[in-house]
Amino acid sequence: IADVYKWTIFKCGDIRWLGWRSFPFVITWDPKFPAIKGDEVEAAIQCIQPGDVLINRHDGYLSNTGIGGAMVHAAICVGSNHIIEAVSDDEGGVRRAHLIDILQSDKAMILRPKHLPKDAIVEVLSGLGEIVGCKYDIYFQFNSEDERSLFDVDPDGSRRKVKFCCTEVPHFAYIKHIDTLHLYRAVNPKFTAKVLRFFGFPVGEDLVTADMYIEAEFDIVWASKGCTVEWFKSMG
Repeated sequence: IADVYKWTIFKCGDIRWLGWRSFPFVITWDPKFPAIKGDEVEAAIQCIQPGDVLINRHDGYLSNTGIGGAMVHAAICVGSNHIIEAVSDDEGGVRRAHLIDILQSDKAMILRPKHLPKDAIVEVLSGLGEIVGCKYDIYFQFNSEDERSLFDVDPDGSRRKVKFCCTEVPHFAYIKHIDTLHLYRAVNPKFTAKVLRFFGFPVGEDLVTADMYIEAEFDIVWASKGCTVEWFKSMG
């Protein structure tokens, strides 16, 4: 009886009701984590540098299944412990946020581009702030070369037209160094993407996933405790 009582108290306390204003009015359990704790966040802040790519994962979300892979989100550090990332339009679209915002997750890694001198990193970051304010690309169209050309000609006008998904932001930043970093797009393998294209939705045919940054020419300079080789193997 005591165990049942304890289970009930804690489980009821973790229930999240999304409320009558939040369709579809579901009741769910609020996760107890993020699993990344303060000591890990401090270590990450001490080692990160401008130009580093951050990838992370929040466990337990249905969207993880749709995205696939181990890591599901990517951002780029622009200095002063801030990042630029693409999130939903409700959260601001392409935005500048604090590093801690992305580290409040269950698993995360910091990746540093190889073979690029410091002046190349400075150039990469010099105009990246111009994409802040762009909308989120729900169709995952990785046309970074065309987007870069548009911003070179008309930054203000492009901000109203160009859209980004999360893993596209670092890809856009390093578009002139794709060959050096071996950060090449791959065919979108998702069956759902093919179905959506069949019905006329302009879903991108190739993309860069968060996991592909690990496989490209980047050094892992920090990883949270949950990012073990065994875990990555279990995620395929």
